[in-house]
Amino acid sequence: MNNTSSPSSSSSSPTSKNGISTKPPIHTAGKVEIHQETSTIMKARLIQHILQTYYILNFIFLLAYPILRLSGQILKPRNELMILYVSGFMVVLKILKNKNVDQILTSIIFTLKMSTIILLYYSGETQFKLEYTNKMKANNIESSSTEFSEETQEPFKFDNENENNKQILSSTKELGFLGNFLHYGLYYVLVYLFVCMLVYLYKSQPEPKQSNFVHLFNQITFKNSLAFSAQSKELKDKYLLVEFFTTWSPPCTYLASTFADLSYIYQGINFGKIDIGRWKSIAYEYDIADSVSSKQIPSIILFKNGVEVSRMPYRKNEFKMPYDKKTPKDDKLFEPCNLSYDNIRLYFNLDELLSQVKPSLTNQNIQNNNNNNNNNNNNNNNNNNNNKNGNANKNTKKNR
Repeated sequence: MNNTSSPSSSSSSPTSKNGISTKPPIHTAGKVEIHQETSTIMKARLIQHILQTYYILNFIFLLAYPILRLSGQILKPRNELMILYVSGFMVVLKILKNKNVDQILTSIIFTLKMSTIILLYYSGETQFKLEYTNKMKANNIESSSTEFSEETQEPFKFDNENENNKQILSSTKELGFLGNFLHYGLYYVLVYLFVCMLVYLYKSQPEPKQSNFVHLFNQITFKNSLAFSAQSKELKDKYLLVEFFTTWSPPCTYLASTFADLSYIYQGINFGKIDIGRWKSIAYEYDIADSVSSKQIPSIILFKNGVEVSRMPYRKNEFKMPYDKKTPKDDKLFEPCNLSYDNIRLYFNLDELLSQVKPSLTNQNIQNNNNNNNNNNNNNNNNNNNNKNGNANKNTKKNR
């Protein structure tokens, strides 16, 4: 098989793309300390990822309530501080629970949108009740002005504000359930939901980070890559880490950015992904259930010389072991796994694998440099020969 079909044709190149350093990460006490150059590029990739259209539109849209509230377009709703405190508490929980950037941001956006809907509804309710109460007071004043006398005047009370609040509540109770529900708050919520729907139709989900070092397989190229890895004697073709995903699964969407970052850091290891929702035969071959309730989506499998070594998620008795097809199929036996950057790195021992592949990358780097130097020398010799031939032709023309 030709080299163009190998998964390592681009990932094994020593001169990294986009200016990424080819030096491996430094490891101390089980933690990865990325070189400064690589760390700077990863931060730039993160900023570029956050500044995509999906996040910009949603965060601008979340500013609707603060702008309307501070500009006085809507009134202060009841229990505003309590709703804001609960929303802040929920945001902190989302940050502590999730480690994936996309999952954190989408959870925060959803939480804040729900809080905005509640605040808008209560704000409209406050405005409606205030207008209704003022109207009732105006009617009462007009009706009682003819019957007003000093003898019937009530004594002064210090809790007039509380009495007014009670009067507001008692007056709005006369409207019944529908009267208290169908007010400005419902109008605000419907408008907000309509705009949310437009934003969702334009951008339904964030785009994952892209990587030139992750190969998208189909069922043919995937099997060819495994066969090439089994036949190749090069260390750089030894390992292949494959993500089995579906396009409809949110966890697969969140994992895409993490998988792309891993491929940037561990460039000596071959990375690939295959859509098992489209290629059902691959899912059946590796016993990956692709149902909605499946605990195996997404799955990551490490291959060595074309043979499975380990996978995530794994069954309880198969920690860092290949999947045993003789064991009865039961999706409940799979342990729930957090497919974060560090968990994937530690489970598959990517640092150790990269140290094994490093010598072949160094040798290939030297060989490529020598080839480049030879090509440059040949080009220079050709240029010199062309210049000599040109000068000789000019001299012959002058002699004639």
